[in-house]
Amino acid sequence: MLLSSHDLGLSRQFTDSVWLLDGRGGLSVGTAEQLIADGHVGRAFDTDAVRFSRAPSRFEFVQ
Repeated sequence: MLLSSHDLGLSRQFTDSVWLLDGRGGLSVGTAEQLIADGHVGRAFDTDAVRFSRAPSRFEFVQ
């Protein structure tokens, strides 16, 4: 089954393997936990306004 989602919690809960497109033509593959720990999620989603924090595993607004 293929699931396409921007919901990281859903992806962590229901998938065995994640394909993460970074928006710049890059692709990272692994478990959600691996991609978080290796910093791929942060690099794919971080902007000037939002950062991904690995420790609590959540997105945070930058002030």
